[in-house]
Amino acid sequence: MEEKPKQPPEKVEFQMRNEDFPALPSTSSFGSEQNKIMIPTGSSSLQMGNPSVGFASELEPNILAGNPSIGFVPEPGPNFSASLQPEARINIQTYPDGTMTNIPPTMLTDQFGMAGLLAAYRGMYLEPNIAPLVFGEKAELMGLGMNSESEIHLNYGGPWADKPNHAPHTDVKIPEKYKTNELIREKLAKIKFPLLEEDALFYLFYNYPGEEYQIAAAHELHVRDWRYHKVERVWLRRLTFGSVIEHTALFERGTYNVFDSEHWRKVPREMTVEYKDLEKQPELPPNMKVFFEP
Repeated sequence: MEEKPKQPPEKVEFQMRNEDFPALPSTSSFGSEQNKIMIPTGSSSLQMGNPSVGFASELEPNILAGNPSIGFVPEPGPNFSASLQPEARINIQTYPDGTMTNIPPTMLTDQFGMAGLLAAYRGMYLEPNIAPLVFGEKAELMGLGMNSESEIHLNYGGPWADKPNHAPHTDVKIPEKYKTNELIREKLAKIKFPLLEEDALFYLFYNYPGEEYQIAAAHELHVRDWRYHKVERVWLRRLTFGSVIEHTALFERGTYNVFDSEHWRKVPREMTVEYKDLEKQPELPPNMKVFFEP
């Protein structure tokens, strides 16, 4: 019986059908009437300003018009019609009263979704004071030494603290046998600020910010002819008796000893000092007067 030669398979051209690849939601459908979403009054409303302000009316003829790069609707005016752009209809529109329209149906419409973030971001152009709420704060401006090689949390007082933690408040494990401050606190002699060395006074000043010890140390440093420069934020004192080469009623110029708190040393420096930039001697707190008694 003679076999028939095998025929090569016929080449079938591939044809794509719509049911094989269903259409995905795209921005091209967002501009249709059924996808135009007006945020209703209630928990899902995105109000950036006064909540009593009404929403934009659906009857406004140009409600979806605006600059697609910004998303705000321009105020009606002589050039209002020229600013209309067809492609703006595919973007979410934000209005000065806080109303948002043209939100895709797949996006969360509450204040915690991307639409809420977009409303807050665009709201900065109308109310610049809310910018810190959107972008947050820079860590460098909150007392964090970002360039420090040591651990920051050791002396960081927290985001709401106006001063760093000083040495006694640092996170260091202390054996129980060394915790004798509660037993001998009242038995120790009172500190006499006039008898302290200058290094001890500078230590109290820089490690107890905002406390009475800092004020008392500044008071004693002022007695010893040190002056705090409010602009340079350093302590300085005339180097010698004849170190001032120019003296007027408003300023003086000469060579001064400047205390460098970062390297903890006194550095001679030529500078012009205006008297208005020098801090006056602080008044001694009543609770600290006992430390200055002879």
